[in-house]
Amino acid sequence: MRTSVVDVGSKTVRLVVSDTEGGAPLPVHTAKWPLRLSEQVTPGAPVPERAVEDLVEAVAAANRTAARWGASGPLAFATAV
Repeated sequence: MRTSVVDVGSKTVRLVVSDTEGGAPLPVHTAKWPLRLSEQVTPGAPVPERAVEDLVEAVAAANRTAARWGASGPLAFATAV
């Protein structure tokens, strides 16, 4: 069985696809999509629409990549505040 995890940070969206059968997960593929959200956001202001669109596209690309590697839809985690 393959599992995928997406980490959404302020600079990148990162995907890790791992084989999870028979013990500890073993990574078989990783990928990154640049975001640079921290460069687009102003404290106290709404997140710009372009930044949201970039984030949505990066997560969609991670989902497509996970599927190509035989993994179910990724578990997603946001590590940026």
